[in-house]
Amino acid sequence: LLESLAQGLAGAMAQKLLRRQDEAGRVAAYEVLVADAGVRSLIAENRIQQLDTSAGAEKERGRVQMDDAIYNLYMKSCITSGTAIKRSGGYEEKGAPVLTGSLKSNQSLKCF
Repeated sequence: LLESLAQGLAGAMAQKLLRRQDEAGRVAAYEVLVADAGVRSLIAENRIQQLDTSAGAEKERGRVQMDDAIYNLYMKSCITSGTAIKRSGGYEEKGAPVLTGSLKSNQSLKCF
C-alpha cells in the first residue's frame, strides 16, 4: 500500500486558518510537500518520521513547512505572537527565534 501511495503521489498540502491581528477574519498558513524521488522513497520504506529531517534539502524544491509558514505570517504582523506559538509545533524546541511581543505593522508586507 505504501509503495502504491509513494508511486502515485505528486505532492501534499495542508492548511491552518489563523485569526488575523491586522483586521477581521482569518489568514491561511500552508504546508506544502513536493513528492520527489527522496520523499517517495521515504514513504515507500515507511520512514515517514524522517520527512521532517529531510526538509532542508527539499525547501529548494518547493517544500514549505507549517511552522515556517506560521512564522512568516507572524513576521508580516498578520498574526500575534500568541497565535504563532499556540498553532506552531514549537519554535523554541527547534532552536528557531522565540516569538515574543508584537511587531509593528510593515506596510510593504501583505497578509493574504
